[in-house]
Amino acid sequence: MNTALQSLQAAALTGRQREILSLVAKGFTNLDIGELLGIARGTAKNHVATIIERLEVSNRTEASMLFLQAELQAKNGSHAPPRRGPRIAVLPFRSSGAGARQSYVAQGLAEAIIQVLTNAHRLQVLAPESPQRLQHMGLQRAAIARQLQATHMVEGLITFSGEQLRIRIGVRDCVDDSELLISEYPCTLQQVFATQASIAAAIAARLKAAPAENDAHRSAAHTEAAHYFWRGRFFWNKRTPADIASSLELFQQSVNAGADFTLAYVGIADACHQLGMYTGMPAADIFQKARDAAQAAVQLEPLSAQAQTSLAYSHMVFDWDFERAEQGFRRALDLNENYSWSYAWYSYLCMLQCRFDEALALVLRAQDLDPLSAPLYIHVGHVYRSRGLYEQAIAELQRCIEMEPLNIRALGWLAATHAEVGQLSIAEKYTRRAIELSRRHPHLLAVLGYIYGRMGECGRQQALLDELQRRAETEFISPLFAAMCLVAGGDRAAAMDYIERALQQRAPMLLHWLCDPMFRHLSDQPGYRRIAAGLGLPATAVQSVLLPS
Repeated sequence: MNTALQSLQAAALTGRQREILSLVAKGFTNLDIGELLGIARGTAKNHVATIIERLEVSNRTEASMLFLQAELQAKNGSHAPPRRGPRIAVLPFRSSGAGARQSYVAQGLAEAIIQVLTNAHRLQVLAPESPQRLQHMGLQRAAIARQLQATHMVEGLITFSGEQLRIRIGVRDCVDDSELLISEYPCTLQQVFATQASIAAAIAARLKAAPAENDAHRSAAHTEAAHYFWRGRFFWNKRTPADIASSLELFQQSVNAGADFTLAYVGIADACHQLGMYTGMPAADIFQKARDAAQAAVQLEPLSAQAQTSLAYSHMVFDWDFERAEQGFRRALDLNENYSWSYAWYSYLCMLQCRFDEALALVLRAQDLDPLSAPLYIHVGHVYRSRGLYEQAIAELQRCIEMEPLNIRALGWLAATHAEVGQLSIAEKYTRRAIELSRRHPHLLAVLGYIYGRMGECGRQQALLDELQRRAETEFISPLFAAMCLVAGGDRAAAMDYIERALQQRAPMLLHWLCDPMFRHLSDQPGYRRIAAGLGLPATAVQSVLLPS
């Protein structure tokens, strides 16, 4: 099977055609392309038709995805490990109904089978977000397999009849488009998640993979707890603060239904981590709960890569114990080399310590396992931004926004990156959009204050600082946000005072101290080195940025 990069190279497009294809991938119409390149609309249309023909795809969408995938493969380069064995894409399972129950059961069973295939059978299975995104775009099975470089594809159909279900599973060889396995599993609604081990075992046997390791996925025996957990995952996957809060309630109900259900504790830990990092909740309240849940998961199932990853993340963002965090991430990857978030969060740790080459290699491996994940595009952009490669960072973040135009995190980081290269009006535009979408999230207000400081707009900067201080009287607002507002063009001594308060509160975002270009504006302030030492950052990381002697 040709890779996307090989297909693009084989098409032998001219320089103008590649230029037009890049614009098509960014969503420009033929009229837009004609105006940008100074050619007639009809000429642009003819070029696009030729490009589609040479790429051997069906439409502009498939051409765009092929181009983006080829760019990703070219960027991965030597970072991508050699492929061994099958590479499996699990399409979103279909259901006979469109109700909320049918949706969470279909999504949950697909993810449950993925976890058993990766944890118990050691198969390389792509994370579910990428196949789902391609299917929602209207791509057909062959095009999805080509975009993801999948060797095999799993499809599922769940037919509901009251409390009775029939699960139909198909496995297809993507190389010769042959059907390898079609099996049906009748069960009740309460039994549906107990079938995951049997379904995964049948798939693994057909692909000649290793049999399940003993006790490798104990959670298959839990029924009521599994239902609560996968309902929680249904909300978790939406990634908004309100939905994550809803998922946390369901994960807790999962624990109540099955106190030895490992995944429920992992769900609690991951939900708390996200709420603590991105909603500004007090670290002591939310991260302690996350660490307790992650520790419980590891105690229940020491061989779970998900549990080890969650605990390592807690060591990183709550304990600020980078050595234990690194040990945990390495342990997780030893247990399961195909869990994308082990690579992603290990990459985050390396980035915080200014180990940028390692950070990039790790997150690119995560992206190889989940090529169309919006959070991973954001993280790649974050690594490039931290390293000072702003053009590459902007390109990654723009790709994320092309996929998800309303992604608040991508808009915020894109604004901050444009600010670093002096494109302040563009930065202001993106920040205002993100503020509107987030209902004036304090982190984004702080970014806008930083931009106004760079612009010399002291009055508007002060107005945002005043708003943050007023809100701090009735809600938790991290002092770190006030510091960010004053970093540029403001009272930097006062910014350092706020930083000290944030350090006392162990604000998790303060971990960006050395790797974030925004904070480097304070590098000539007394106490800069001491803050870094208080965070537990190694001396080698401190020396890797320009600091006063």
